[in-house]
Amino acid sequence: MSVKEFVGEFSINFSGGEPYIKKGFLDLLAFANKNGIHAGVTTNGYCMTRENAAKTVAARPFNVNMSVDGPNAELHDYLRGQPGLFDRLSKGIGYLREEQEKQNVLFPINVKPTINRLNFRHLPEIVTGAQGIGATTVNFQPVNRWTPETFEELWIEKEDMEEFSQVIARLIEMKKNGAPIMNSDEVLRLMIPHFAEEKAPDSTRPCRVGLRNYWIDTRGDVKLCDEFPVIGNVKTASAREIWYGEKAQKVRRDTLNCGKLCLITCVSQKTILDKVKMGMKLLKN
Repeated sequence: MSVKEFVGEFSINFSGGEPYIKKGFLDLLAFANKNGIHAGVTTNGYCMTRENAAKTVAARPFNVNMSVDGPNAELHDYLRGQPGLFDRLSKGIGYLREEQEKQNVLFPINVKPTINRLNFRHLPEIVTGAQGIGATTVNFQPVNRWTPETFEELWIEKEDMEEFSQVIARLIEMKKNGAPIMNSDEVLRLMIPHFAEEKAPDSTRPCRVGLRNYWIDTRGDVKLCDEFPVIGNVKTASAREIWYGEKAQKVRRDTLNCGKLCLITCVSQKTILDKVKMGMKLLKN
């Protein structure tokens, strides 16, 4: 609660890992609603049973993000390493929709695919498939290189870049024709230099993540960006003390000077106009 005392109204997104396997998570979601905290959740959908969907909707989140990496069970379940996951998340979206209608509660259900070498050719199918299973919008993010799989199997290499560029052009065209894609055209185009491992262009700098983000992990450690060191811990200091502390000030300066092309959807550059457009798309859908 020290965050609310510090900044007043704010929003938080619960992600993981998988939030729904955390004991008491749904109570935490309900607590946020009762205390005027705008809470969303990112989930793989495995635990979105009818009962959990009812409790989720009752907590009135501002959104639910579903990780969907393929248009079918074969590809999605392989990428996620969990047989049966695609069917479970598809049913979960259905349960959420049923409960929204029953409880007269509306919020976006967003599909969040992670772009990689095995699924990039199927991205247009993911968009149409997401609409088919009841999702509101689609918000893409590219895989980052940090595990053996991302180096050995999932990175889009130079020989695939021409075909990848054609897919990106197709997504932009679909978006122009009304497809519910949340990413701006600029961010979609920047997927190409991301996989080419280029530096961030001047148009996307300076990075503002250090001016607006406050990530708390399961240990209570706080970061402004996952690429930079911990700035404090919520168990030993208040949000105000952490935010204005010496560690935070140093990391904030470093993030402003960072040249990495970061396109994770929660931190990628968004202008005010981009945010307005995203909001209008959510309302429309």
